[in-house]
Amino acid sequence: MNVRMKQIICVAIAASVTLLAGCSQPPKVKVTKWVHSKTQAVQQQRQHQLAVLRAQGIQVFIQGESVTVVLPDEDVFVTNSANLRDEARELLNHVSKFIKTYSVVNIGVNAYSDDQAWAGAPVGRKLAMTNRQAQVVASYLWSTGIDMRFMTTQGHSNNDSVAWNGTPKGRNFNKRVELTFRFYPHLVTYN
Repeated sequence: MNVRMKQIICVAIAASVTLLAGCSQPPKVKVTKWVHSKTQAVQQQRQHQLAVLRAQGIQVFIQGESVTVVLPDEDVFVTNSANLRDEARELLNHVSKFIKTYSVVNIGVNAYSDDQAWAGAPVGRKLAMTNRQAQVVASYLWSTGIDMRFMTTQGHSNNDSVAWNGTPKGRNFNKRVELTFRFYPHLVTYN
């Protein structure tokens, strides 16, 4: 082995020993306290946003690592359209804040309508409208900072009814937007 090679090996060993010696020192900041306090703050924010949504009559179902938020069509859209109501923006902002308290895997935005026919409307009009409604909600959530890559949208027209369409109340239950997302349970937040 030549002299130059021995010098390089000695420098590499000295650098390795120095780096390893730094690892033997305990950290100066206790990371667990910061993570724990951040987790508590996120949980408090999540509970607050959940209470705000439920106070506005929004149904939120949490089962395991999946959450479904059900938004009545009449609270979100102008009647028989995909145009957002002015009041819906505040509601969707609360939904966005609620979603951001989770570390989200994916979000499905699904829109549904009732089975009532529109006079003179083509057969596919309701499907097109519910597709557009799902896209509008997803776009609005994206504008609040939720990553669009996590979202899928789908309109279902009058498929998958949750109530009987024979009454106005039943039809109102069927006209809805459902946001369903899965999350990582042990990570702190979406952002």
